[in-house]
Amino acid sequence: MALEDNRLNDITDTKEWVRHLHSIREYEWRVPKELAPHLKLGVLTPPPLAADIIKFYTKAYAQVFDPFAGEGGILVGAALAGRLGAGCDLYEENRETARAVGEHYGFPAGKGWWGMQTADAVDWLRYMVEERGHAGTQDLLFTDPPWGIDHGRTQDKGGSVPFEMTGRDGQDIGTFESYDDFYKYIGAVAHYSALLLKPGAYALFWFGDRHRGGHYRLVGAEAAPHIEAEGLKFKGVQHFIQKPLNVRRQVFGWGKAYVPLVDHFSLYIFRKEPRRA
Repeated sequence: MALEDNRLNDITDTKEWVRHLHSIREYEWRVPKELAPHLKLGVLTPPPLAADIIKFYTKAYAQVFDPFAGEGGILVGAALAGRLGAGCDLYEENRETARAVGEHYGFPAGKGWWGMQTADAVDWLRYMVEERGHAGTQDLLFTDPPWGIDHGRTQDKGGSVPFEMTGRDGQDIGTFESYDDFYKYIGAVAHYSALLLKPGAYALFWFGDRHRGGHYRLVGAEAAPHIEAEGLKFKGVQHFIQKPLNVRRQVFGWGKAYVPLVDHFSLYIFRKEPRRA
């Protein structure tokens, strides 16, 4: 396939194209020692992995947006991929952490490659559509929202993660009390994202499964119909497994019951279908 015939990305090698199609993918990642003191959540989306994914769904200098930017992993990943990133997060301290991440990878904030504001996701998306007039201008939505509701504080208090995830704001959907409200909010994000995207552009949502209170939830699968209802057609899912897995893990359910160690997270892939002639 000649490069000029490739309307999706800049890949020219067939093997490289196929590498991105597998439903189960492995990746290697260690938080750089220099960054570790800056990370508040400890769950930075790996910028090199984000860059690898972004390169498949866009061409050089494409516009990528992330309304749940967290500590900036996807936005910095966009810069690593030679794309332009814009996003927001509810917490100002995450924005400061993102600056450190950008500095580490050689893409400081304010240099034109990526930008991040402190704002509620839906409010920011609505502003971009209604006030800034950016409808139909974006090449890719790539975001990593909270993986469900009622995130506990720490492992030693019975929570599901070994780090602070307790929100301090009623707008933080990771602390919502009902999944109905959570999925309604995700639907609102999808609604405005669909308006921002160009026809034919993709929307990527990271989701992880949740095991809480003895119940296992496929959060991404439950969210997918709410996203698709807003005009983004569900195209598939890829499951990512970090290797090696021989890292120190808490032992759940010892001597009592099966409690899964969720070693994967999933990329739910949607597309704003092109207009038919």
